[in-house]
Amino acid sequence: MIFRFKFKKLWAIRNAVFWLFVCRLIAESPYSSVFRTADLFEKEGAYDQAITEYLRFQFLEKDSRCHSRVFFRIGSCYAELNQFENALDYFNLALQMPNDSTMRSRIHISKAAIYIVQGRCHLAQRILLKHWSEDHQDSLNAQAGQLLLISAISQGDWIKSLKYYSMLYKRCQSCPDEEFVDLLKKAGSIKPKSESRAKWLSVLIPGLGQIYAGEYGNAFNAFVLNGLNFYLTGYLMDLGRMNDALLYTILLTQRFYFGNIYQAQEAVKRVNLRQQDEIRNELLDKVEGFQKQNF
Repeated sequence: MIFRFKFKKLWAIRNAVFWLFVCRLIAESPYSSVFRTADLFEKEGAYDQAITEYLRFQFLEKDSRCHSRVFFRIGSCYAELNQFENALDYFNLALQMPNDSTMRSRIHISKAAIYIVQGRCHLAQRILLKHWSEDHQDSLNAQAGQLLLISAISQGDWIKSLKYYSMLYKRCQSCPDEEFVDLLKKAGSIKPKSESRAKWLSVLIPGLGQIYAGEYGNAFNAFVLNGLNFYLTGYLMDLGRMNDALLYTILLTQRFYFGNIYQAQEAVKRVNLRQQDEIRNELLDKVEGFQKQNF
């Protein structure tokens, strides 16, 4: 969906913070040149080559304390390539290695970000809420809070979004953005159109369900085609050609009348989805602004 493309912008901002972290152990390794080559490939967007070099470093470097960070970087490269299952596998490998609490938090936050992109927001929220309840540095808390907010927006759960936003600005000791709060309340007040209503309106008069959905061109087509179908059926019956009239009724009614009913419900789904995407994108743009300014 459209809002996933907005989320990639937020992921890029997160990376700008994450990639500032360089492990001293790696810097002191005799194979640090291999790691620097991998890091350079990653910064240039050559993620496949970066993964190859990171794996080479991991094979050469015997100090397991470095492996957690290497697996984390490999997972991040796979995430950039949209190979999310591979990314999760390497994040899980990183968690199995010796590492400090800050590194573990970074890995968990990255896993949560991937779960959000995959639409598994409940898993992301479980990880992030656990992180939120623990005492971490402000930048990690801000990232976890922002991802919590993004996950709720992605779900279209406006009550939860408002709750997470309140948690975020209180923890970060910043003033709430009233425009953002009003936008969340507006989103919560929007009632989706009813598929059932569109269906029965189209049963009554072909095209009426499409008018309800706001698709006037499709409504005109449905009305004209079904009108011609009914006219042709009646005309053939008037000529006494009952078999032809029955054949047209069976074939064209199935195609145009019942198709009109189905299309009316699909039109409502499209309208509701478009409305949800528009409000999500507007809210995600605001969250991106928070990352750059407030927190």
